[in-house]
Amino acid sequence: MKDINNPDKKRILVIDDNIQIHQDFKKVLLISKEEENDLGKLEEALLGKTDDQQLEKYTIDCTSQGEEGLELVEESIRKKEPYALAFIDVRMPPGWDGIVTISKIWEICPEIQIVICTAYSDYSWEELFDKFGYTDKLIILKKPFDNIEVRQLTCALTKKWELNKIANLKLNELEEKVDERTKELNETKIKYQNLYDYAPDMYFSVSPEGVVLSVNKYGAEYLGYKPEELIGGSVWIVVYKEDLKETQKQVSEIFKKKLIKSELEFRKIRKNGSILWVHERTHLFLDDKGTPKELLVMCRDISDRKQIEQQLEISEEKYRTMIEHSNDMIWTLNEKGEFTYFNKRSEELTGYKSKEGFGKTFVPIILEEDLEMVQKVFMDTLAGNSNQYEVRIYDAEKKNILTLSVNTAPIFKDGKIVGSVSFGRDITKQKNAEKELTTHQEHRKLINKILSHDLTNNLSVARSALRLNKESPETDLLDKASGSINKSIQLIKRMRDLESFVSFQRGLASFNVNNIVNKIVKNYPSVSYKITGKANVLADEAFSSVIDNIIGNAVIHSGTKKIDISIINKGKMCEIKIADYGVGIPDKIKNKIFEEGFVSGNTGHSGLGLFIAKKTLEKYSADIFVEDNKPKGSIFILILRRV
Repeated sequence: MKDINNPDKKRILVIDDNIQIHQDFKKVLLISKEEENDLGKLEEALLGKTDDQQLEKYTIDCTSQGEEGLELVEESIRKKEPYALAFIDVRMPPGWDGIVTISKIWEICPEIQIVICTAYSDYSWEELFDKFGYTDKLIILKKPFDNIEVRQLTCALTKKWELNKIANLKLNELEEKVDERTKELNETKIKYQNLYDYAPDMYFSVSPEGVVLSVNKYGAEYLGYKPEELIGGSVWIVVYKEDLKETQKQVSEIFKKKLIKSELEFRKIRKNGSILWVHERTHLFLDDKGTPKELLVMCRDISDRKQIEQQLEISEEKYRTMIEHSNDMIWTLNEKGEFTYFNKRSEELTGYKSKEGFGKTFVPIILEEDLEMVQKVFMDTLAGNSNQYEVRIYDAEKKNILTLSVNTAPIFKDGKIVGSVSFGRDITKQKNAEKELTTHQEHRKLINKILSHDLTNNLSVARSALRLNKESPETDLLDKASGSINKSIQLIKRMRDLESFVSFQRGLASFNVNNIVNKIVKNYPSVSYKITGKANVLADEAFSSVIDNIIGNAVIHSGTKKIDISIINKGKMCEIKIADYGVGIPDKIKNKIFEEGFVSGNTGHSGLGLFIAKKTLEKYSADIFVEDNKPKGSIFILILRRV
């Protein structure tokens, strides 16, 4: 893999039918320190001192026609030395124009950044949008262009291309890991599927009249028959005579009441006269009119289990030893939903004592959100069905919540259901890990939004300052542009630190509100500030962007010249009030300003600032809302946890 962080590897393509333009680009972008003119001195004031190696960091290829440009792009891809940026003229007779050339290039190299260079209004932005859709990889540069603007634009776009490359490499690595894990899971699934498909069970298909419609080979042979000896005959010939009447009654009820699923236990008789206990699970198929068509019966020999049950009935001590030392929670309920048994594992996990729970229902220990579901499962179990579900319960002191994976089945006595037995496995750690993974993924998305939003704003400020400086050179404008770019660099560093923090620690840390506020306000020297109070709060590196977005909005959009910031400690919480004295926020949009992409008026902004602030605070279990500031202006109120 090539080192994409090496500036010498950033390749630029110029496609313009004017050969002089080729030389202009090389002169602007490949300038040496000895040849620096007044333009270079302005760049030094903006970006700081740079050595020769940093200045000559581009490889520039030039061509006069779009077709030739496409060939160079194809060759760069074959050599695995792709272009980062292309400057393309709109008019290049007699061949393709710039728009056709861009379309062809993006078909084979969609990640390349492109600047359209034109002295005419051949295409409006709306026409470009209709052609290419919304994209952040296309910028229009009007001729004649300013040298500093070209250099700054080249620096920003190649850096953006470089960051995209890094992000894609990381994404590919993650996708490879996901693919490996998916492959492992699929292989495991196939193994378990095969175990199920070829399990030694007996399968019968029976008509409403009790005629055997089909039987698997294993089932027939297990009973001592050939399949053809059973198919077409009565299914009752394999039922033990003492269980025949009750079994016929239960099967009749299945067809009569249209019970799609049910379970039975009774004795069968082999052809040689030997007897075995079976557990049957049935599935009833209905025709298009809802009339029972056939009953699929899945039988498993449970003779050994019955023998064990008989032994357990004889020796209750052995029975209790096996249950009490289980790694899973085991409990039984009567028909009223009252506890009749708790094993030791249940006592250890919940803190409840067996005697304390006897005669009490399960209602008080179930979370209210899960109670209705558990009640439905319990009623379904009493109807004769086994169930599997997940449920959250309180411990005895109601301080902790456990998540259980539960398997439940009816308890039969003398052929009647008298309650249910449940086996619960503690999966709390697994659920917390899944939740943590989801939060981590959401945090990464938020980091990308912050970078996209704040970098765009900062570069817009820098670009505006440079344009104004071109019209009327002022040191303050250059300082403003330089400060905006430095702010972008610091933002990238903060977000990189934040990503590392989230990846390895996955938690919050203590941040001093005053330090963050004092640092942010320096970015807006035209506004006066009053800061009162102090506190440390639980947050991460993104908290600086929250404060910056709120103050920036107040300065840029509301036109305030004064901001008051109050930091108030309230018990375990901290309240931060940021009050401006600008135009205020209309009541009709107060509930919308925190929505993603919401823009009021012709601001030219993305509408992400306050949305990012809201989502960031949600990660801290914090909140934000806005009120009117009397007599005018707005107050943004942030509620965070104190350290």
